[in-house]
Amino acid sequence: RRGDGPLAPYPDIAALSADLRVVHDSLATNGSLPLVRGRLRLLRRAVDVFGFHLAAIDLRQNADVHERVVGELFEVAGPGTGYLAHDEAARIALLAAEIAAPRPLMSPFLAYSAETSAELAILRETAEAHRRYGRSAVANYVISKADGVSDVLEVALLLKEAGLLRPQDATLDLNIVPLFETIADLRSCGEVIAAKYSNPEVGRWNLETLAAATLEATLLQQRQPPTRPDFLAAMETLSGHAYAAYRDLVYDTPGSNCCSG
Repeated sequence: RRGDGPLAPYPDIAALSADLRVVHDSLATNGSLPLVRGRLRLLRRAVDVFGFHLAAIDLRQNADVHERVVGELFEVAGPGTGYLAHDEAARIALLAAEIAAPRPLMSPFLAYSAETSAELAILRETAEAHRRYGRSAVANYVISKADGVSDVLEVALLLKEAGLLRPQDATLDLNIVPLFETIADLRSCGEVIAAKYSNPEVGRWNLETLAAATLEATLLQQRQPPTRPDFLAAMETLSGHAYAAYRDLVYDTPGSNCCSG
């Protein structure tokens, strides 16, 4: 206690780690190494490994679910909005405007489907987990079967409804992670340059990796003969058979319970 009231709880695990480091340094400086190497070391290791939450989890949901939920939110708030009938450009414009609006889209006085209510309840529980255990307890929201910008903005809007995105102070409490899974999306998406060179430290690391791989391939290994065309044709055939087997297992097997796409 400080004064007449209790101390405020730690805002995050970093604050607790910092205090434990102060205790460690003080004991080490004042000749109490046996204490440093005993229970304190075990406690610091536990804090580093488990934090306040023991094990972190990610949220993950299919983009089609987000589309239906957001479509219902718009339709209940303004009948005739017709979000699901809009093209990608119109969806992006509508989502961006709604995300920037200060008021919530959902109302506690209106009725929603079981699916929409469940999705919003999960996000409210996520916000509560952040308050109790810190943001690292649930750090990522993965979008399965993403194929466009609107898929990301739909999740952003849902996070805003739960207070996990606050546009007014540019705060987002979860990383939004679009996952490209269909064959068409995988062929049209691979990598964004900014992801590898967005800051000097990441850029230097990737350049060092690229330079090392290039030097190893050109100087440390014997030159390889060019790949024979019949080898490439054989690999294409194998790839086609693997793709057909995957489709048969995931989409055509009874009980697979997978969306078509």
